[in-house]
Amino acid sequence: MWKMPGGGNQPAVSSQQLGGKGDRKQRRRDAQAATVAAKVSAQAVYFWQCRAQAAARPARSSTPATGLFDGMSKSGIRFDDYEEVPVERSGPGQASPPALASFAELAVPGWLRANVQRMNYAKPTPIQAHAVPLALDGRNDLMCCAQTGSGKTAGFLLPILAQLGAAQPAPIAADAPCAPAAVIMAPTRELAAQIHLEAQRLSFGGGAIRAVVVYGGAKPRPQLQELAHGCDVLVATPGRLTEFVDSGVVSLAGTRFLVLDEADRMLDMGFEPQIRRLVLQRDMPPKSRRQTLLFSATFPHSIQQLAREFMRHYTWIGVGRVGSTVSAITQEFELATNDKRHKLQLLCQALATKRDSPAALALVFVQKKHVARWVANQLCKEMGVSAESIHGDRSQSQREAALAAFRSGASPVLVATDVAARGIDVPGVALVVNFDLPTTKDDFDSYVHRIGRTGRAGREGKAVSFFVPGYDPKTGNGKIAPLLAQLLQETGQLCPPFLSQVRAPAAPLAPAPFTDTRSEAQQKAPPRQPRAPKRPPPPPQPSGLPPAGAAAAPAPSPAGSADAAPPEAAPGKRRRPRRGRGGGGPKPSAPA
Repeated sequence: MWKMPGGGNQPAVSSQQLGGKGDRKQRRRDAQAATVAAKVSAQAVYFWQCRAQAAARPARSSTPATGLFDGMSKSGIRFDDYEEVPVERSGPGQASPPALASFAELAVPGWLRANVQRMNYAKPTPIQAHAVPLALDGRNDLMCCAQTGSGKTAGFLLPILAQLGAAQPAPIAADAPCAPAAVIMAPTRELAAQIHLEAQRLSFGGGAIRAVVVYGGAKPRPQLQELAHGCDVLVATPGRLTEFVDSGVVSLAGTRFLVLDEADRMLDMGFEPQIRRLVLQRDMPPKSRRQTLLFSATFPHSIQQLAREFMRHYTWIGVGRVGSTVSAITQEFELATNDKRHKLQLLCQALATKRDSPAALALVFVQKKHVARWVANQLCKEMGVSAESIHGDRSQSQREAALAAFRSGASPVLVATDVAARGIDVPGVALVVNFDLPTTKDDFDSYVHRIGRTGRAGREGKAVSFFVPGYDPKTGNGKIAPLLAQLLQETGQLCPPFLSQVRAPAAPLAPAPFTDTRSEAQQKAPPRQPRAPKRPPPPPQPSGLPPAGAAAAPAPSPAGSADAAPPEAAPGKRRRPRRGRGGGGPKPSAPA
């Protein structure tokens, strides 16, 4: 017990409860946890209210048809170019079922076949020709690595929707969470929204099949309302999906199909712990009771490890060079300096080449957010072009508005960071400009995904990149020059001399190897013991003084004399002078 100054006994408390820096941090953490808990609770209450209202309705609304298939044009699509792309297939499904030659061979519902025709899919792309029949077979999981823009999204949506359309939809229960049959995880909001749009198009007229998208950065209430009305195909980013699963509004127990799209990108963005919790530590069925489809443009070691843990015996499908681009993209390079104004001049020249086709869209990629803002503003001033920017500092509503203006052609130029490098399938992108190229070999994949925004689905496209020579870790592109030259050679394109002639920086000289010049007997002899250090000789004594160690009696001095010498120090030691303002002499006596 302790007593406060004001009187009264108070219960004993710990030192942390009395205050301090640690206590303040703990109080902040508790306050944040309480805020999150209150937010999750409010979301759950709202979901159950919407769920009760949805259960009272006789049927779920279907996908609206207004504007759903706008912009679906087959102009410029060159599906015949895909016939020359090599395909590698290995694993349990190596031989059967055979590849799909035409969509007419698919045993799918009529509404799905009609949607394929509405989307102008003349013939399946290589990834679709091999992945769709294997996924419909259902005996094996799939690991698919295909070129960017080769139709991977339809490669996993077609078999999933075909199997879901054959089943009867379950009625909505007012006291049950949303339990989707297919869960599709994507790394970014833009890619998730694009997959959701593709799912809506392919599921049009499919009865009660509902596709819902949830992602962070947007208000959760509209998403909760959509989930409350039922969901068969859930497209989500890992963060928002974890939030809804933890709050109890989404259950993964009914998952029949798990799709990880752009899995390498999700791991690069740090989503691996969340993905592992969702797949391994929540109520998702084990891999033996679900079908897992993993789609990626690259195949690093981390993806292979993830496949071993998440997938049963899977079939590998590799289309073309893993991590490469289609040959329909013409790649050009311009020498540039690190000065952004010099690059802006080159950008204006590149954009001037597309004035003959003003409807064509141009996508400009930069490394930093402030550069994206600057380039968009300068384009409006220098060329009078309506340009939008999209980067991490913009809100979700601003990003969606910028993408909508870009898709419609109101803003034909979009300046973006890597946040938009994947999954943005905008028809009509004829030009991609790399304002800032990657500077390290580890980031070379981002170049592949950037230029993959043009030349989609066999269309012709052009990519112009500004190459800064040198090996500066922040600005130089010399480290990726050999990779760029190799990529140009594989796609049969002309490689500029400043790329093919770049040499790697010289390695530091290694030290010369040690050579033992002693004889064999000397090498076998035991090492010598180190000698004891020699003691220095005693210093010479001045004449007239007694030898060291002898006691010397000082001469007596009269007491109180000012000339009295201080007592002699011990032998071998020197007496330090007294430090003071007046020097080291004796302190003068005070006047009488």
